[in-house]
Amino acid sequence: KRDYIDDLINSLCVLYKDGLKYKFTHRSFQEYFTAVFLKELPDSNMEQMGLHLILKDPQKAKNDNTFMMLYDMSEERVEQNILLPLLEEFESGCSGDMFDFYFVQRDPVFRFGSFDDGDGEVELVIKSETGNPVVLFLSNFLNHYVIRTKETLENIDSAADALLEHMQNEHDYEIEDDFCGTDFMDDPVVYKLMKQTWVGDRINVLCNLKSIIKSKKKETEIDLSSLLLI
Repeated sequence: KRDYIDDLINSLCVLYKDGLKYKFTHRSFQEYFTAVFLKELPDSNMEQMGLHLILKDPQKAKNDNTFMMLYDMSEERVEQNILLPLLEEFESGCSGDMFDFYFVQRDPVFRFGSFDDGDGEVELVIKSETGNPVVLFLSNFLNHYVIRTKETLENIDSAADALLEHMQNEHDYEIEDDFCGTDFMDDPVVYKLMKQTWVGDRINVLCNLKSIIKSKKKETEIDLSSLLLI
């Protein structure tokens, strides 16, 4: 055991000694081994431990890579044992329109500006740290479920252009200023346009994520049933 620890410290540089405690030299090691630990648990224990870690500190769960690593290791089990139970628990607090619920919880702060390449083209972005951390945690997974056709992308771009024009004409908006989306939910024109942007598109996927995961599970069960009949 002593030789093994010495190798981890001196040869592999995975651990270092801090006083009387041993710590990982980089957080990614801890995240990886946590993901491996969760992957090896039975389904019920994965759910219990996973939800505990997320709900105990959703801000931390959102910021580290443990659950994204775990998703890469075992996509279906993460969907069924962690994402689905988390969605069901979180959405139990919704008593009205699901999009309105997630829009408020996401609390997007919009900004139009020129970014990255500096070519002068105005783009729509939102602040990444606003909103409920559970929603932000779930949003980390949305790229796996967002499907956009060429037509969808064109509609999203058109909606952003229309939103900018309307905000400039009706609300004296200036490029590079921020505006809070929830402040305009009572404005039917602005709210409709916000829903049609890429921000609204991602929130809409979030609204349907539970159904998407359940459908994937049903498709898997059908495939397995077909194999059993061969």
